Amino acid sequence: PETNLFCADDVGALLEIFEISQGANADGLLRALAELEFGAQTDANVALAREWLAAHKDWTTSAVLAHLAARAAPRRLVLPDTDAVLRIADLKRLQRGFADAAIIQLVRHPWTQGALLAHWLAERLFVAADFRDFSVMPAAVDPQIAWYRTQRNLEMFLQPAYAARWQRVQIETFDDAATAAEALSALCAGLGLDAAALVEAPVPWSFAGFGPPAAAYGFEPELLEVLPPVPDAWGAARLAGPLSWRRDGKALAAEVIELAERYGYR
Repeated sequence: PETNLFCADDVGALLEIFEISQGANADGLLRALAELEFGAQTDANVALAREWLAAHKDWTTSAVLAHLAARAAPRRLVLPDTDAVLRIADLKRLQRGFADAAIIQLVRHPWTQGALLAHWLAERLFVAADFRDFSVMPAAVDPQIAWYRTQRNLEMFLQPAYAARWQRVQIETFDDAATAAEALSALCAGLGLDAAALVEAPVPWSFAGFGPPAAAYGFEPELLEVLPPVPDAWGAARLAGPLSWRRDGKALAAEVIELAERYGYR
């Protein structure tokens, strides 16, 4: 799950961030420790995971991730992270700690991403500043801002160091069985894995779904919750025209369109 380990240099600072943060930012790390350090994701083991973190305040966050990797061996860790990509300092910590990692940039059409998140965020009391347009008053919810910042941060601050171990995958390729098989094979080939073996004998994933009540989350809501469907009236994915989630008639920014087209979107 998402551990948020790259938010800080050491565990002590990370725990302070968890303490003051909105939402369940610690859940992913607690679930990972409960499973890999203590054997199962239960409320009791989540409590042990909290104690473990408190006892290792002087550890670097990179050391914690290396410890989890050792616990998971001979399996490989796959570390999803949707927050670090918005913060340059987090990406630099990732690079310093794991220079030999393989990176998968999972992208979605900016209109589809914007529509999904804008419709979901409309029901939330708290919307992070990364998803707001402060050029208007009151600030408008507009996920294209975070979409663009994410891709540009990856290209500028991460891709140069991982060019030989970098894959960009469109999430839409997994919507169709024909393209999904091809995309999975290419993805596995880039990671040195046997796609056929994974499909024929999939391993049950311990982190699928919600965790125990003491640490229920650990992933983006769209992986765990049933998000409200985007209204049909909002239309299909496109790069031109006014955005359905904006009341002022604004469209996708020129730089968003340029980047999306370079990624193969129309």
